[in-house]
Amino acid sequence: GGGGAYMTCSNDAGGPNITPPDTVTFTAVAHDGAHANYTFDDTYGPGKVGSSLTYTQDYTTADSGKDVAVTVAAANATTPVACGTALHVNTTTNSCGVTLEPIITPDDPRVTPGGSTVIRWHNDNAASCTISRNGVSNWANSSGCVVDDSKTDSGISAATTYCITCDNDTGNTACTTVNVGGLEFEEF
Repeated sequence: GGGGAYMTCSNDAGGPNITPPDTVTFTAVAHDGAHANYTFDDTYGPGKVGSSLTYTQDYTTADSGKDVAVTVAAANATTPVACGTALHVNTTTNSCGVTLEPIITPDDPRVTPGGSTVIRWHNDNAASCTISRNGVSNWANSSGCVVDDSKTDSGISAATTYCITCDNDTGNTACTTVNVGGLEFEEF
């Protein structure tokens, strides 16, 4: 009777933030007869099941913005315990430096039905950016640490929203909308 098997777990990240690229090892300790299989559960990674008491994961700039939490449980200690504090993968560092928020603007925020306009975007220090059109991704893509790019959209028949997202980070997003019509602006 009494206590029973339990697990403890830690990580070697050295703090709550990971600056990619980085490798973090999560190390479990079995207590009072806790035994394999040990199950590491990872919010983003593949996780791991087996006899090993360690789980290692690599984090790259593609993981920027993620909040990583790893837990471990044993075959006879099935309540998962956290492997140290949850970790946040920083977005501030990539090969380009500190990422600044991107900018996206249309040449004409209002067009006549079926009209066209040029969408222009700018980013500083993002390795890659993608432009979506009405939520459909990859309408345009650009890469390079500093980008000034544009694309013409034509046949605009209804309000259309364009968003730029850089380095796969939803926090690094800007949007703009082109509206259609508005007779009050037409001159006869």
